[in-house]
Amino acid sequence: MAAGFKQATVDAASVPSTQSNFPTYIDLSRLGITTLAEAQSVRVYADSGKTTEWAREIVSVTEMHVKVPSLTSTVTMYVDYDGIRADYAVTDTFGRNNVWSSAIYRYVNHLDGSSAANCPDSTGAGNSLIQKGAPVYQAAGKFDRGYTGDGNDSVPRGFEIANNATLSGTTISFSCWVYFVGHTAGNRFAGLASRTNAAGSLGYTFFRGNAAFSAKMIARINATTYTSSHAVSQDAWHHLVFTHTSNQTKYYINGVLMQTQTTETISTSADRTALGLSAWGFNDTINGTMEEARLGYTVLSDNWITTEHNNQNAESTFWGTWTTVSGGSPAQAARRGVIMMM
Repeated sequence: MAAGFKQATVDAASVPSTQSNFPTYIDLSRLGITTLAEAQSVRVYADSGKTTEWAREIVSVTEMHVKVPSLTSTVTMYVDYDGIRADYAVTDTFGRNNVWSSAIYRYVNHLDGSSAANCPDSTGAGNSLIQKGAPVYQAAGKFDRGYTGDGNDSVPRGFEIANNATLSGTTISFSCWVYFVGHTAGNRFAGLASRTNAAGSLGYTFFRGNAAFSAKMIARINATTYTSSHAVSQDAWHHLVFTHTSNQTKYYINGVLMQTQTTETISTSADRTALGLSAWGFNDTINGTMEEARLGYTVLSDNWITTEHNNQNAESTFWGTWTTVSGGSPAQAARRGVIMMM
């Protein structure tokens, strides 16, 4: 079983300003981790002496997210693994739930499971997914795997988010990674859609496109549809973000603020919320792949969104080269001691 104790320093150019309680993505394969046991044994620290530990979530053998309390342009991360320690419980101090600050996030789903039950809400708020329509299937995602829909409106492939009472607010940020395959007449994509009353009025619909819209980002707030002037290309991954507060909506593509619009105020209630399809009739399925859906009730700053894109789009640049810390991991040191004694 492999073991290691390694460090990496963030790329200063990738962090335009200091971010507090920032969940950063780590590609574990770049540390030499090859098994789930090794991944789950990972512990993350702010220092080589291992006096200050950071919370982390192990999504898969290759995907980890770490909450950095203060992400500056010079921060160094230390990762220790021995392939023996068990994973933290999700409620532990350094476990999954504590990676996602409740002051920032209300819902986080990596959408990389093989079923709705295997795609949990990483915040621990209990917002599970309810599968709608034909079984969803998985495909190669931006990080690991992602939810894929085939654009078939008559056989929807997507999810409803349970416990919608926790997903309501007039200030909102929503982001996800999307790979559009194409659009045909009648097929639309709804990254996040919420129906706010029994009559079916949509409180918000983000990332909606069809042939007429040429895959442009769209926000439908209450009864009005607002369209950005920037199209999203097909056959490529895009990091899409909407923020809304009071009567202002902002659209971001790949970490860059593309447009600011004056819009209505979002309704404060939600009786139905969906990912990858409309919340009205659970149809209008995405034609492509979606991954890493994040919803919060605070407006993320421009620099936060830019930093998030830099990290997720080019992790190897963001964290650079991982090097072995002098002295190695405890497991390695123990093994060397046995060899020396022999």
